[in-house]
Amino acid sequence: MPKLLLGWTLAAFSLGGCALTIPRGEAANNYANFYKAESWATPSAIADMRAAPASGSPRVVPVTMWDASTASAYARQGYVLIGASGFTSGWPESDRDAIRLGVQLGADLVVILAPEYKGTVTASVPLTIPNATTSQTNGSATVYGPNGPVTAFGDSTTTTYGTSTTYMPMTVQRSAYAAGYFVKGRYRFGANFRDLTDNERQQLQTNRGAYVSYVIDNSPAYNSDILPR
Repeated sequence: MPKLLLGWTLAAFSLGGCALTIPRGEAANNYANFYKAESWATPSAIADMRAAPASGSPRVVPVTMWDASTASAYARQGYVLIGASGFTSGWPESDRDAIRLGVQLGADLVVILAPEYKGTVTASVPLTIPNATTSQTNGSATVYGPNGPVTAFGDSTTTTYGTSTTYMPMTVQRSAYAAGYFVKGRYRFGANFRDLTDNERQQLQTNRGAYVSYVIDNSPAYNSDILPR
């Protein structure tokens, strides 16, 4: 059974290394493009640990922040993080894309973090357009012959084709987007625990016991009245 990462934060999404995304086609889904699965979360491992098959309609929870207490609350409900997505974008990203990825992953819970403003980028975009220049030429010529001089007049039009480039200013407001994907785990005991450290054994004056970080609600451990520290 993988351990739920209680320290799940924006830092885990590596937002600082993501490229700026500017307006793009409807088919793009940045939540899918920047998704990173937990190292253990193979399809077979997820299938083995989940409490029930995916419903195809995950629970969706929008949050404004993520901290240890929030993560602990979902851990107590039996949810296990299988992966997360994080990126910066200059385009309004839709929650529907985050949910769509959750359905594809078979997630039972999708936690969507509210966008966080990351600054404004100003740049110039070259715009090249075709242009044509037309010039008119007039002329005359005099020819002398046996019957006297003859003057001829003529004109011509010349068109020159080319391009011109102008630079259009562009301002992009960047925001950070993130979402976490969870499945409901199957627990025989229902508590996350570890062995006591040497210092803890000395403080308690015993070699017995374990450190319990959280207990799953309504699990055997919960019903046995085991309490986390």
